[in-house]
Formats: sequence, C-alpha cells, structure tokens
Amino acid sequence: MFYYICLRRQARTGTRGEIMNSRQAIESNQRTLPHTVEVEQYVKEIVDFSSHYGSENSMSYTMWNLAGMPNVYPSSGDFTQTAVFRMYGKWWEQCASAPQPFRRTPDRFHSQDYVELAFEDPVYPTSIDILETYHPGAVIRILACSLNPFSQNLPAEVRWEELWSGEPSKMVTPQARQFSPRIKQINFPTNLIRLEVNSSLLEYYAELDAVVLRGVKQRSLLSLYKMPLIDINDLSDSDEEKDAYEAERLHKQCRDTGINEHTNNGYFDKLPYELIQLLLDHVTLPDLCRLAQTCKLLYQHCCDPLQYIQLSLQPYWARVNDSALDHLQSRCTLIQRLNLSWSGNRGAITLAGFCRLLLI
Repeated sequence: MFYYICLRRQARTGTRGEIMNSRQAIESNQRTLPHTVEVEQYVKEIVDFSSHYGSENSMSYTMWNLAGMPNVYPSSGDFTQTAVFRMYGKWWEQCASAPQPFRRTPDRFHSQDYVELAFEDPVYPTSIDILETYHPGAVIRILACSLNPFSQNLPAEVRWEELWSGEPSKMVTPQARQFSPRIKQINFPTNLIRLEVNSSLLEYYAELDAVVLRGVKQRSLLSLYKMPLIDINDLSDSDEEKDAYEAERLHKQCRDTGINEHTNNGYFDKLPYELIQLLLDHVTLPDLCRLAQTCKLLYQHCCDPLQYIQLSLQPYWARVNDSALDHLQSRCTLIQRLNLSWSGNRGAITLAGFCRLLLI
C-alpha cells in the first residue's frame, strides 16, 4: 500500500524538472493569451466532502483521486484510483437503523453527498466536464462559489450560485461517460465548484475520475449587454396588464355581491386552530417564514413552537449562519430533532451562535 501511495503521488506531482517546465509553459501562455480565451483546468485541491468509501490513510476510493488529470477515463470498471462516495441504492434508507426523514424537506432537494473542488484560477465558467468511469448518473447538482479558497481575505458575503440541476437518474449501461451539462452563466468568476450527488437509483457505487473546468478570466463587454429578442406577440397586452384587469373585475364582483364583508383575517378565523396547523405542516421552512409576514393570525401560527418540533436546515446549508439561528431561536423551544448537516462551513456558524440556540 505504501508503494502504491508513492506511485500515486509521483504520478500526480511529477519530477521537479517537469514541474518547472510546466510552470514556465503556463506562465508564458498567460503572458501571450488574452483574458477572453477559454482556459481549461483540472482540479487542484479537494476542499471539502461529505463522505468517501476509502479510509483516511489510503488513496483507494477516496475523494483525493479527483485532483489532477484523469487516471482511468476512458476505461470503464471498478478502479481504486477513482473517487467513490459511501452510499448507493436504497438499502441505506431502508435498513432498520436508518433515521426517519424530516418533515418540510423541499421536493427538489435530493442531494445525498457532495464534494467541493478548488481550481487554480478564477474564471467565468463556460463548461464543466465530469468524467464518470462506473455507473454514471449520480451527479444531480453543480454550484459555483464566489469565495476564492486560496485567498487569505474572506469576503463579507459568500455567494453560491447554481449552475445546473437535474433529477436522480440511472444510465442504461454502467460504462464510462463524459458528463457535460449545459450550465448557466454567472456574473462573478469562480474557482470553487461543488458537486452534489444522489446514487439512490444505482445498483452499485458511482465512480468519478476527474473534473474539467473551462472558462474565461474576463468577459467581453458585449456579452454583458444582451439585446432581448422582441416577439410580435409581445406587442399585445402584457400578462401583468391582463392580471390587473382580471383582479379589478373580480374585486368589483365581490363588492357588488357583498362577499368582501368579512373579518380582517378573511375566512381563516372560522377554521379550527388545529386545522390551520395541519395545513402549515406541509409548507417548507422559507415559505413558512414568508407566510408569517402576511397577517397577525398566520404569524401566530407560523411562529408556534409545534411547527418546529423537528427541523432540518440541511437543504438551506448555503444560507444558514448565526443570524438565521438567532431568528429561529424563539420558535424552537419544543424542538426534538435538529439537522445541521453541511451547514456552518467557513465560520458561518460560530460556537457562540450554536450555544445561543441550545439555550432555548
């Protein structure tokens, strides 16, 4: 095993002469190539991950294998030089020791594992290639971060932007493939990419070999100002004007028939308290906070501690910080289950903020 690790590191790093030659070549290219030319780069460092199949003192089946150029692709099969997460299939959720799912989990949240990858230079992404060597189809979400992991100065706000998302899938064959989804353009350069996966539909472990990030260091001015296409149908009344007309017509009908003669809270006052609580039990956490701003009656229901007996903040990991915990602290007096998985990285949640939540 020690011999294998040495060979692995040698393959990753190369000799000192090779490193110097490659560095000189890169520096010369950077001096000659304009900033609008597309740059291709592989993963430089693994910043964070949720799990991997291998052990910490080994290189087999670990996330560290995503760094550098591909070692297996385009070959297919089970190779120890790939990155493998620890979950696949549905047996993990169906075993007797599996925890019960949390309420209020958004329907679009399917992520089971993640890995964050750092690249050398921040770029405006134009494409991302994921080299999958065995049982592809696990990647369901790709995000970009405004934070430079190699910078010593942390920005005031860390922003995550979704580049692509999809449903869990299963390929017809377990053969290797290059997954290149069409990504969304963002307005900031990034060198920190996050992959989220779901392997629940796969019959075996999904194996990843490498990730390629392509992008430009600077955008041209013309790309920042895109002229919208005008459709002949747009010359008619807009949807906003039609909606305003329908709302005015409906309001007039209600006024003529006397339907608007009700209390300040509408017909919610006539519903039993327990029934409103049951209806709100199906609302996600962000929508629950928005609903609390509509009226005093719904504010009372949305802030009821019975709505927060079990609380999962994992789907909102990018927005959870000390301020969010302080906002929820008064509502969690009866909490029994709390899920903070994936939250609090890079000082978003401090020890003092977490202790304030526990002192409820």
